[in-house]
Amino acid sequence: MPEDKLSKENMDAELNEVDASKVPWWTSCRFCLAIIGFFGFVHNYAQRVGMSVAIVCMVNHTAVSQLETTLNSTDVVLSNGYTNGHGNISDIVPEKSMPDPSNDGPFVWDKSIQGHILGSFFYGYLVSQIPAGMLAERYGGKWVFFGFSSASTVMTLLTPLAAQTHWIMLIVVRVLAGIGSGAVYPAMHALWSRWAPPSERSKLTNITYAGSWMGNVIALPLSGLLCQVGFAGGWGSIFYVIGMSSVAWSLIWVLLVSDTPSSNRRISALERDYINNSLKGQISNDSKQKDRTPWIAIMTSPPVWAILIAAMACDWGLYTFLTNMPSYLNEVLKFDIKSVSYLQFCFHNFQICFRNLI
Repeated sequence: MPEDKLSKENMDAELNEVDASKVPWWTSCRFCLAIIGFFGFVHNYAQRVGMSVAIVCMVNHTAVSQLETTLNSTDVVLSNGYTNGHGNISDIVPEKSMPDPSNDGPFVWDKSIQGHILGSFFYGYLVSQIPAGMLAERYGGKWVFFGFSSASTVMTLLTPLAAQTHWIMLIVVRVLAGIGSGAVYPAMHALWSRWAPPSERSKLTNITYAGSWMGNVIALPLSGLLCQVGFAGGWGSIFYVIGMSSVAWSLIWVLLVSDTPSSNRRISALERDYINNSLKGQISNDSKQKDRTPWIAIMTSPPVWAILIAAMACDWGLYTFLTNMPSYLNEVLKFDIKSVSYLQFCFHNFQICFRNLI
């Protein structure tokens, strides 16, 4: 028997002898990855839902209502959604109907424009999922996650400037933010395929993806608070605070995360061997070895379609609530921004509780 084959078999035998009970958990690198990933999803969802609350503070609802009435009887058309182009709202809205600046924002965007702004994030989110998965498989999840999430962070920081420039520019920025945000799930899947032992996979991924729910719980009340007491007009501070916090998280990600256990400089030999041994036969470290994806079998599988339909129905309702509920509570039910944030906070907390119970 060749010497290199003997060596490989001896190494495999040693790996098989790793006692899982002796492998650390709380101080492990895989648990560290789960926590860092958790906060990554907190920021990812904060960037996503911040606009849902911010738009309530950004829009001059009194002026929009008056404008709709005026436009029904005149031929006046706004050149853009920001205070009648670069002029004054009072050119169209009578002075006696002018809103209180402390309660209304500066932008005169009708319902159609608001709908496009709120939906634009998901235009981009839709297109980056599969390409990001392919990139993460080829180049590793760490840098794909970092690159796309950084693009989303930059777009978040540019959102106030884009809004003040033109509503079309704001839509472009939100589409780009959606493209960046859409890559994080595929990239994280690629990371966990190389980091999570099968016996711990559910636990580790649940810790990480719980960040998406916590991002909603944190961002919604925080956005409402910043609308009232924040800088940059209140609404602008939502994007600056979330964006700068995301920048800080990105630095931690780059410093502490690696694509595989073998490439991590802080991991113990015991944990590295435990992870690699548990995944033996499931993944290959040879980048030239590629398995063909059975697309026909996947697309003709009833369980796959059942999962797709159930997931689409669930997300449809969830994102409708996330995106439109603040505006509905404010404009239809007449709750102020503080109450809107509190009700959204309660909604997502109840949702988390019932998901865990069920």
